[in-house]
Amino acid sequence: MIKELTQKTSEELVILALRLKLQLLQGRFAAASGALDKPHNLKQIRKTIARINTILTQRNQAISIGSHGVALLDRKTNKFKNLNAEAGQTISAAERDLVKNNSELADIETKADKKIDKKEQKIHLQEKVKELKSQTEVKTPIIRKTVGGS
Repeated sequence: MIKELTQKTSEELVILALRLKLQLLQGRFAAASGALDKPHNLKQIRKTIARINTILTQRNQAISIGSHGVALLDRKTNKFKNLNAEAGQTISAAERDLVKNNSELADIETKADKKIDKKEQKIHLQEKVKELKSQTEVKTPIIRKTVGGS
């Protein structure tokens, strides 16, 4: 894992770090909603981001992510390299995944709502049937006979 990271260029590491940060964000939301299947992945993602930052520090570089976009700072020359174009592709891919996941979630919710509606309709029909049966039952009067009596 570390060898693979050290063989990548600094720009590739920055884009990978950005992707991992987006995954971490999505994972935190999933964990908060209780939909996270493998919580140990969040720890692995954090460690990988730390490894990337360590490699960049060894190369005298740093990541700058902010409202200005994504940039790579070269500490030797004190210059920024703008990586907004590459980051934009990564972010748009993450947004597409998020929209896809949200649409799948909406589909699941509508299916669940339909099942609930069917159950409610079934219960309502059963209550109607009981009500109609109780209305249509012929009530026979109870006749009491007295035996022997004066």
